Amino acid sequence: MQPKGSKSEKLMRGSMKRILSSALSLSFPVTLRAVYRWILDPVDRDAVLAHVAIKKSEVDFKVLIEISCIYSPEELLGVRRAYQNRYKHSLEEDLASHTSGDLRKLLVALVSGYRYNGVEVNARLADSEADIVHKAIKDNCFNNDELIRILTTRSKPQLNATFNRYRRPQNFYFQGFVG
Repeated sequence: MQPKGSKSEKLMRGSMKRILSSALSLSFPVTLRAVYRWILDPVDRDAVLAHVAIKKSEVDFKVLIEISCIYSPEELLGVRRAYQNRYKHSLEEDLASHTSGDLRKLLVALVSGYRYNGVEVNARLADSEADIVHKAIKDNCFNNDELIRILTTRSKPQLNATFNRYRRPQNFYFQGFVG
């Protein structure tokens, strides 16, 4: 035990003072929101982030796409359950009511799908689905049911194989879409 007023205690108090003053120099509501989100479980935090992204004056599609793509199917189901428990609406319902057109069709399918989570890759399937992706992009037809089915049901390794097959002849890179 260090005596009161020791050098280490003064350093600790100085550090705490700097941390608190920098946190409080931000607007107080921003600090409270950051702490509130920090203490939540990851699925609850992402349910809150999804809700905020949906309720913005302009829906933040990047947040919703990231949430739907980074999680395993079980984890995404946990986010959807947390969203429903917290807001008494389903994530899909809120998303559908705040979006429209082709993007609505894709986003609702992304958050509600239960993607295969295996590591196996079928090369023939990747070739045939690369052709579907190529045709949909060439025709600028992003509400194509087959394209949406591929994007929302295939495993990440299978999607990588499909995108790698697609990009060879066109020199187009999809790597940013699948982690």
